[in-house]
Amino acid sequence: MESLDYAVRDKLSQPHVRQPFRPERFYSTDKPKQCPRCRSVLIAELLYGEPGRSSELIADLKAGRVVPAGKTKSADKPDPRWKCLDCQTLIYHKES
Repeated sequence: MESLDYAVRDKLSQPHVRQPFRPERFYSTDKPKQCPRCRSVLIAELLYGEPGRSSELIADLKAGRVVPAGKTKSADKPDPRWKCLDCQTLIYHKES
C-alpha cells in the first residue's frame, strides 16, 4: 500500500502542463450520413440569414432537418454547413 501512496505523491508533485484547446474541424463535400465524432445520423443543415415563412421551412425546422445559425455568414472565415444534433459538432463544406 505504501508503494501506491508513493506513486500518487510522485504523480501529484510533477507539474501538470495543459495542452491548448484546439477544436477538431470536420469537412465533407456532401451532407454526411452520420456524424464523424459520435456516429449519430441526426445531421441538420444550418440556415443563415433571415428565414422565410414557408410551410416547408417550418416543417423542416420542426423535424430537425434545418437549424437556424444566425443572420449573416462571415466573409473572412469559413462557416459550418451542417451540425450534429446529438453532440453539436459542426461540419464544414469542402469544395471538391
